[in-house]
Parts: sequence; structure tokens; C-alpha cells
Amino acid sequence: MVVSYESIEPHRLDAGMINEIRDVHGRAFAASVVGTEYPATEVAAALTAEASEPGFRLCVARRDTGQLAGFACGYIDFLQRPASGWSKRLADALGQKRYEWLDQQFGFAWFGVHPAFQGNGIGSALHDRLFAEVRCARAWLVCPAHETRLRAFYEHRG
Repeated sequence: MVVSYESIEPHRLDAGMINEIRDVHGRAFAASVVGTEYPATEVAAALTAEASEPGFRLCVARRDTGQLAGFACGYIDFLQRPASGWSKRLADALGQKRYEWLDQQFGFAWFGVHPAFQGNGIGSALHDRLFAEVRCARAWLVCPAHETRLRAFYEHRG
């Protein structure tokens, strides 16, 4: 299987690509808590909003057929703006340490690999490519404790 990777500028994130990402996310997390807590429609809305955030980064993986195989994205978090969703939950949990750990740091927001292509290194390549583009002292992500496969992936990546 031939896969190519590309960084997408925010202005290139159109409705068609958002639908592709929504589909991959929905399939990747269909049987998990991530899919329940963050249904595909919410992912699409959040991605649209986050694309306008400072430092937004999106990397995609496509098969030689053009099919989207996976994606990874995030943005620089600024605590001066109102937090929402999991960003707010994380900030609340950190208390005063939120300024040290979150402010102006990269938040790894959304990630997914189509189930048909999992286990081929696509997720690792997307993860590494996205973080190679980030110029922040720290990066963070949120993963539900009971998502053992996802946690194992993130722990393996460091």
C-alpha cells in the first residue's frame, strides 16, 4: 500500500475534507468511548472552529487511490481565550499549573486512522510529522483512561 503524507494549510480545509475526516474519525472510534463522547458531527464542528486557532496544524495520510487513510491535527492553546470541551476540563483539573502546562503549548486535538489501515505505521507517521512541525516547549493531549489501545499508542510514541 502506497501512502503519502501532506500538511494542510487552514485555508485548504474545505467541507469535502472535513467530511472525509469526520468519516475516518467515526470509523476509527465507532466502538469506543471517544466515538461516544465525540460523535462525528461534533468532530466536524470542532475542526472547523479550531482551524482558525493560532498555530493550527493538520497532517493527512492518503492512499495512492486518493482515499483518506488518517489525519492528525492540533493548535496552540492560549488560556487567555475561553476554553471549552476537553481543553476546559484539562485546565480545570490542572488548577494553577494550567498556565505552566497549557498556555501557549500545542494541543494535539484530533487524530484517527481508518480501521482498514491501522497497524501499518500510518498513525505513528502522522503523529511524528505533526509534532515535527510544532515549535512549542510542550505539547499535550487528552485520552480517556479506559481507551487502552489509544493510551498504549500515545505512551509508545512518548
